[in-house]
Amino acid sequence: MRRTVLEGAPSVGLAVSLLLTTCAAPAKPVAARDRLIHARPGVTFDGSTRSSGWLRSEHPHKAVIAGTVGGVAVQVLLDTGAGVTVIDRALVESVALELRGAIETVGVDGASNAVAIVSGLALRLGTLTLSDIPAIAMDLAAARRGDDPRPIVILGVQVYHELILDVDYPQRRVALRHPQAEPMPDGWRVPLRVLDDRRVAVALALPDGAPRDVLLDTGSDGGVYLFEPVAQDLGPIDTGNAAGAAVGGVGGSVAARRLTLPRIALADAWFTDVVCHMIPSPDQDMLRAGLVGLVGGRALGHGRWVLDCANGAAVLVR
Repeated sequence: MRRTVLEGAPSVGLAVSLLLTTCAAPAKPVAARDRLIHARPGVTFDGSTRSSGWLRSEHPHKAVIAGTVGGVAVQVLLDTGAGVTVIDRALVESVALELRGAIETVGVDGASNAVAIVSGLALRLGTLTLSDIPAIAMDLAAARRGDDPRPIVILGVQVYHELILDVDYPQRRVALRHPQAEPMPDGWRVPLRVLDDRRVAVALALPDGAPRDVLLDTGSDGGVYLFEPVAQDLGPIDTGNAAGAAVGGVGGSVAARRLTLPRIALADAWFTDVVCHMIPSPDQDMLRAGLVGLVGGRALGHGRWVLDCANGAAVLVR
């Protein structure tokens, strides 16, 4: 294994961790939620190409690329941590997309909100067109970067069941390819676990030596996040620098303490003296699924990750 040091994560790291939940009322909203989770978009490439081609990532620690919806320029976050695709409410109005019904979602802060279901969303990325993308609409104005006026599309995990997602963090480039476009590259083979069609998990070796499943989150620019009940069970860990921090994103924010982990391992890399954020109120559904936290771009960014979610496999190229 390679040995390296993972620097501390910024206080704002969770771009999106929308978790679709059951609504407290009748079965109809639940059926709508299930259709969103299990639906798949249409996939079309120009001519004989079977890849979007390499697209420049606009962020060093997140997969953010340029795209268009109905001729309108958008910024697209390729987010394996998002349970469903989310588009800016302003975009729905500007390209006259149809809204059909609503479901409940749970945001980063644990609060539930009713959101509209979008019908007929089509997204253009390089030579790739995605059509009939299952999506919901939310106000994402606060998530825009700086003075960038482009509406945001957060491309959720359903898309990556249909395509290979290739995120080359060191070169700041991204590609989406047909599964049979080319062989997986040589590199470190990393098993993935796909849960309920909406979560992609990877094993993280914690200081107690046991591998634990965490959410693999290409939409986060942070490092390592652990649910606080799990972190407290790891034994005597130095929390002397446990200053408060706000960890948040779409759907709110939560106060999170920091702690230093002496050593963790992810794929072929050891990280030492890892500054980790503890999330105090974990989603119980994630805990029941065996997830103990998540890893974002600052942990994944030491290499190129080629993700084949449909087959539960990834390759890390160094």
